[in-house]
Amino acid sequence: MVRLVVAAVVAALALTGLVPAATAQGVQTAQSVQDTSPTGFADVTGGVHKPAIDALDALGVFEGTECGPQKFCPGEETKRWTMAVWLVRVLDTAEPAAVDESSFTDVGFERWWLPHVERLAELGVSNGCAADPLQFCPDQPATRAQTATFLARAFELEPADPAGFTDTAANFHAGDIDALASAGITAGCATDPLRYCPDQPATRAQTATFLARALGLVEVPGPHGPGPAESIDPGDSTTPDPSACRPYGTSSTTAGFPLPSLAAPSTGTIRAAVLFLDFPNAEAAYSNEV
Repeated sequence: MVRLVVAAVVAALALTGLVPAATAQGVQTAQSVQDTSPTGFADVTGGVHKPAIDALDALGVFEGTECGPQKFCPGEETKRWTMAVWLVRVLDTAEPAAVDESSFTDVGFERWWLPHVERLAELGVSNGCAADPLQFCPDQPATRAQTATFLARAFELEPADPAGFTDTAANFHAGDIDALASAGITAGCATDPLRYCPDQPATRAQTATFLARALGLVEVPGPHGPGPAESIDPGDSTTPDPSACRPYGTSSTTAGFPLPSLAAPSTGTIRAAVLFLDFPNAEAAYSNEV
């Protein structure tokens, strides 16, 4: 089902005594009940990715790759160097040996994660992003398609029949995406029609869930087809962020975000809320550029 998202701006003139504070909170973001138990990261307070993030964090997989003090930044893109660090740690269950040179022209010797990149190549999980000269493109985001290939190689996934994704047929990584689906590590990004969103960058939260599923640390999704939201690769946000308006992964249906619950000032002010409406089967144009 193709959806056309329309932003309708609702404005109200708030004057003292005329508009109660509750009025400004009439539009709420739709959320399902998620795990909200304590976590080591201040920005991972709940959501479908939390079990995976917590499980890998307990193993020390994220050490040194945090985005700030007690911050995981679940919605940020997973850089290729970060992918190398996480994969090597879960595969070897240890830090790689020090190296005295870099095989890749774009990975300097001063990078602390150089040994992880070298080890990933040694394991045959990555061949780099360019051959002449040999490059790894460490700061580029790993797309969901590339992530499928990383995981298929890392965990030696068996080839599988086409999973039925409507957006992967011409993709270089299609075979690995099918293998990922067959192993229960992914169920795609949408069901109507069934899609994988191969060109979208894999977020740090999504990558954590992929890894945790591959390791058997969390429950794998069910068979393809319509089902609960948890059966689809979840979005990148654990807590709705009003600044993002509608974070990737927010449930369809009418949704928006709450306005701050501030008392109206003595002078008039304009408050605006963004309301998103979904129209099934409406034509829409979009880009999958990374």
